[in-house]
Amino acid sequence: MAKLLKPDPLGSIDLLSAVLVYLTQSFMPPGIVHIHAGILVIKGLGTVIRPAKLPFFMFVLGGMADVLSAAILFTGTPPILSNYKHIIAGALFIKGLWSLWGLMQKF
Repeated sequence: MAKLLKPDPLGSIDLLSAVLVYLTQSFMPPGIVHIHAGILVIKGLGTVIRPAKLPFFMFVLGGMADVLSAAILFTGTPPILSNYKHIIAGALFIKGLWSLWGLMQKF
C-alpha cells in the first residue's frame, strides 16, 4: 500500500500562505481573497496528496497566486506571524516568479 501523502515543502508553503491570506486584513475585496485562498488550498493539497494529478493551468494559476499572495501579505495585516510578513511575502514572490519562469521555459 503506497503512502497517500508525500512530503512536499512547496505544497506546505501553499497551504500556509492560503491560511495567512485568508486571515489577513487587506485592500482586496473579501470574495476575491476567499477565491484566491481556495486556489492555494487546492494547489497545496494537489501537490501534497500523492494520487492527485493537477492540470497544467493550475500551476500557472498557482504561480500567479503566489505573486498575488505576496502583495496581499506585504500590504495587509496578518493576525499571525506579522513580524515576519515581509520575509514571507518576499519568499512567496520569489517562489511565484520562479515557478512562472520555469513554466515559460517549457514553451
